[in-house]
Amino acid sequence: MGQTVDVALAHDTSVVDHNCSNPPKLPFVPLKVFDRTFSIEVESQTRINGKFCVDRINVDSPQAAVSPKALTSDKDRRIPLLPENTLYPFRRPVAIVYFQETDGTETNCTVFAITARAVVTNNHCISDQTQLRNARILFAYEFDMQTPIERRALSIAVPTNERLDYTILELDTSVPAEFVAHLSLNQVAANQPLVLIQHPENSRKMIVTQGCSVKRVDSPGTAIKKSDFDHLCDSSGGSSGSPVMDLKGRVVGLHHLGRYADDNKYYYNMAVKMNVLLSDIATTPKGREILKDAIIDR
Repeated sequence: MGQTVDVALAHDTSVVDHNCSNPPKLPFVPLKVFDRTFSIEVESQTRINGKFCVDRINVDSPQAAVSPKALTSDKDRRIPLLPENTLYPFRRPVAIVYFQETDGTETNCTVFAITARAVVTNNHCISDQTQLRNARILFAYEFDMQTPIERRALSIAVPTNERLDYTILELDTSVPAEFVAHLSLNQVAANQPLVLIQHPENSRKMIVTQGCSVKRVDSPGTAIKKSDFDHLCDSSGGSSGSPVMDLKGRVVGLHHLGRYADDNKYYYNMAVKMNVLLSDIATTPKGREILKDAIIDR
């Protein structure tokens, strides 16, 4: 059984191929890449029950990093979200947020507007007010749009919640009404089709619907029993904070992490249920004030 490792460079079309039919004693493929970014893809003639690991990179720059993808199938099923897509109208509430990690490096996650002045993302993305010093939120950051709509995050609006992995940010200026998400209190069902719109790895807006569905209805999240549901929508670094939607464009969950199943036979992602999230937001006076302006479908 032959396996092929493809390294695709980000800024040109060249690809470095290494055929691993007769691999060395150690499964190591040395590569020298002259580009700012690259991705590695492993292909096989048959399904492999295993894990692929990049254990180190040797570079001249200390800013290099490895960004693993949380794929739930044999290939990445995400596609650019373009006007010809029938789900294109679902895009508006979703934005990319650039911010500083606690060590000072810049990175990105995804956010979505729950009111005209508030967006939600993950606690593991933004958990401290200091991260907002240079934070920028770009709406309409899409493949067909030349000029995104930029907003700044003034503050963390309510106490950030590590257990449910969410943070609400207050915007400096309201977004148009059509950019506010419709939130659903409905419980998801097993095998229910889903939509995940996201900004992975500093990318313009991507969407996944193929294979994107509920895997398990009740799942323990980071700390709370049955706070989450499992889903099979592909994601990667930067997708954290994306809204998990039903086929009507209503947000049913907040995507936040991925795990291997207990038997390691498949990978799945997880989302905090929207009804759990909204109930927690409503426990503070500021949270209740925010929710007065939210669009909640019951």
